[in-house]
Amino acid sequence: MKFKYSKILIFIWILFFGFWISAQADSSTWTSVVSGGGSGSGGGYISSLSAGLLASGKSSSSAYQNIAGFLAGLFASQDTTGPVIANLKVNGSTVKANDYIQASPVLTASITDGSGISTPECYAGYDSTTTYFSALTGTSSYNVSTGALTLDLGNMMDGVHALKIFARDSVGNTSSLEVSVKVDTGDVKADAVLVYPNPYNPNNGNLRFAYKLSKDAAVTIYVFNAVNQPVYKRDIASGADGGHAGYNDVTWNGIDNFGEQLSNDIYFARIVADGKKVIGKVKIAVVK
Repeated sequence: MKFKYSKILIFIWILFFGFWISAQADSSTWTSVVSGGGSGSGGGYISSLSAGLLASGKSSSSAYQNIAGFLAGLFASQDTTGPVIANLKVNGSTVKANDYIQASPVLTASITDGSGISTPECYAGYDSTTTYFSALTGTSSYNVSTGALTLDLGNMMDGVHALKIFARDSVGNTSSLEVSVKVDTGDVKADAVLVYPNPYNPNNGNLRFAYKLSKDAAVTIYVFNAVNQPVYKRDIASGADGGHAGYNDVTWNGIDNFGEQLSNDIYFARIVADGKKVIGKVKIAVVK
């Protein structure tokens, strides 16, 4: 509220000062006081000031240009919001907290701000291994026009790590993002194996298999009926959706390998990695 009244007082001061300048100062003096151009707010006040200037013989275009440039800087809205950090991915896959990632990951993200990004003050990386945007080279880069960040994280050791992005805009506002991830180069593992909805009605849409893989692996999903007869099999290539490190979500429409919709029964699904290791087992109830 105080700032609002201060702006009104400044407007009044500028109004009288403008008339005084128009009456006493020559063109070069006025230009030195309110030099600049552009567009600004407060058109009514600009018109009043310009009228005084025109009465003293100044051209319409120069009067509006000088006043608008002066007022634009004074009354421009202030940016108080930090840069937007979005679309964090590793090797093309969206990363969630506690996801597995590959040991040689490439991080991508979008960092944007209407006031511009101060690249010498922004950095990204993991743990204490970070690089400033202005120092990125080779396959790593930050595009100031699009806000696209690409960062090759190199070889990461097994264990838990924190992916980090810190960004500062040109007026000093900051934002940061930190996501905990895991690297495991041992035998492939699966966490949080889930099938949903369960019970499942094929008439209502798809069934989803969700799981986290510790690294890229060729995956096969098998579904058996209650008497252990195979009714469905799906092969997924290593690195593809359903076979990449991190979170995977695979859909199935409930049609078996014979082209028939699943009937009411209990089914058993197995998720096998690299053709030999069972990394997940789930039970499915079909109720229509």
